[in-house]
Amino acid sequence: MEEQNRKLQQELLEERKNTNFTQTYPKGWERIRNLIHSN
Repeated sequence: MEEQNRKLQQELLEERKNTNFTQTYPKGWERIRNLIHSN
């Protein structure tokens, strides 16, 4: 579980580097939170 969270956070960081659109952050975090809670 913790390992999965770390992977998700790493992916988010990569996404942030690749996209310069601030609009993607809230949706991305919302998606991550939903994924974490669904496990």
